[in-house]
Amino acid sequence: MQHDTSYRPAGGQPAAAPARVLDTAGHLAFVAADYRERLIGQLRTFAVSGFTPNQYERTLSAHWHLLGVLAEGAFAIAGHPWARPVAQLRAPLVQLALSWEAARELATGDLESLGYAPGPMPVDVHFWRLHFARELAHDQPTAFIGAAALQDQLLGGHAGDVFRQALVDVTGESSRCLTRLMADAGEHLEPVWNGLAHRPLDSHDRDALFLGARV
Repeated sequence: MQHDTSYRPAGGQPAAAPARVLDTAGHLAFVAADYRERLIGQLRTFAVSGFTPNQYERTLSAHWHLLGVLAEGAFAIAGHPWARPVAQLRAPLVQLALSWEAARELATGDLESLGYAPGPMPVDVHFWRLHFARELAHDQPTAFIGAAALQDQLLGGHAGDVFRQALVDVTGESSRCLTRLMADAGEHLEPVWNGLAHRPLDSHDRDALFLGARV
């Protein structure tokens, strides 16, 4: 299967980042496309029958926790000595964290509209938090960026279409968070890629970035 690994911002015009950064983003897009193919297989069952209320509550609650973890990691990197001195990178990281926090607020409202509150943090999100947001965001910032880029792109493309089929019976006031994540899939990190033009990656940074996307 062929995947488009070119990197373009939301408007469709090539990003004003150097070739090395474009190559990095392109490879991550390829990795995300591979993961999406696997995700589609898992979602097809839900697409046929739709989510039950309990399944949707668990899915939305998991995203609520994951968005908090992503925001936590982005804030940590923005304040890290690796990124803090570079305003062109620090500012997009802060904005990235704020955008994930805003999506998390939507998830809170979606859950409340269904009569739910966020449930316990799922085990996989808990370990993702310990490894990426708590450990790698401090020790290997680019590994967290790679992992976050993958998470941000998972609901794009055909995976998003299949996910929408699963949401067919969910009312609009209860699906604002996931609808937004699908609409914005892959776009949140565009300013970060451009910011990396001002914080060149050495071979260690690049290896860590790809490792984060594949773990």
